[in-house]
Amino acid sequence: MPWTSVKGVWAVDNAANPAAPVPLAAGSGATAALALNAEFIAKDVAAASERVATRSHGNTTGAVADLLGA
Repeated sequence: MPWTSVKGVWAVDNAANPAAPVPLAAGSGATAALALNAEFIAKDVAAASERVATRSHGNTTGAVADLLGA
């Protein structure tokens, strides 16, 4: 995977594997993009869940609207 020991820093392409041929290095970039997107989605879901959990009223429709950005 493209993670480094520094949180928020990713290594891809030939920085991750200097001996990698071009197709493998390009695939490394695509893999990093997918993993980074998954992290962003997980953070968005966690933030939305936190907003819903801290709502003081029981209006489920409002909570769903918040999740959908409506």
